[in-house]
Amino acid sequence: AAMLLLDTDWCVVGTTPGITRAYGWDPEELEGRPFRELLGDEALRSFDDMVQRIGAGDRTAGGDASLRLRDGTTTVVALDVSSLTDDPTVDGAVVTVHDVSRRVQAEQQVHAANSLLGATRDATAEGVLVLDQDGRITLCNQRFVEMWNLGETFLELGTDERSLRHVVARLRDPEEFLAKVLELQRNPEAETPDVVEFADGRVHERDSRPRR
Repeated sequence: AAMLLLDTDWCVVGTTPGITRAYGWDPEELEGRPFRELLGDEALRSFDDMVQRIGAGDRTAGGDASLRLRDGTTTVVALDVSSLTDDPTVDGAVVTVHDVSRRVQAEQQVHAANSLLGATRDATAEGVLVLDQDGRITLCNQRFVEMWNLGETFLELGTDERSLRHVVARLRDPEEFLAKVLELQRNPEAETPDVVEFADGRVHERDSRPRR
């Protein structure tokens, strides 16, 4: 982390050694320089919002932003801005900078993995329904909705037991299906391959497996 002391014009007055170790800047290079010049273009609006909040009376403001390094590249940081205008020894603001590039990279990787998982889930020819141990629906793919003729509004019903009963209402023997769901809840390690008969005569194979 690094800390920068800014005057009331939001120019750098002084810094801690972390600004050199982490970001390559020499303190002398930054003195008198507007802090905005250290930010990437996409971060300027976010910083201006922080400045407005401080000007409106907030004592602190913060958020993620891109910070320019001495070598011309940028990195993602978390900015925490604290107003100290009521302190005559400071009469400005203190900005604390934390490098969060690894956190952002990890979030991007998780987002990409979830997008890939979602695309794979919806592209499969099999209908997928996931229930938690309380019998609530936690996930189903588009193919499941199509196979069971549930319509696009099904997902708007929520994830409680009513949603599950809305699903099984299309079966020839819904109570038998629900009994098997209950059996799986009581025996979480059990696997039950069987067939599901719909009221309209269609028959599908069902394969229930535990997933921890």
